[in-house]
Amino acid sequence: MSAKVGLAKRNDLGIRDRYVSPAPGVVVFVPMRVVPNSNGSEVVIMVFQTPDMSEEKFAADIGLVEMDLKTPRQVLEEN
Repeated sequence: MSAKVGLAKRNDLGIRDRYVSPAPGVVVFVPMRVVPNSNGSEVVIMVFQTPDMSEEKFAADIGLVEMDLKTPRQVLEEN
């Protein structure tokens, strides 16, 4: 699956919301926060299940987010 991803503008609040476009004309809002934790940070991404989304599709979306979280430093530093 290929999708376009956009990020909210850089700010000092730890907000790095994403906008994912899995298909033309479809935009999904994905809230993301970076919060301090001891000597590092935690990245929190919220995934929502829409009323018309199957359990299988929701699980697949969570799997894509888990893959994204494997390299958060690279993603954050590039943007």
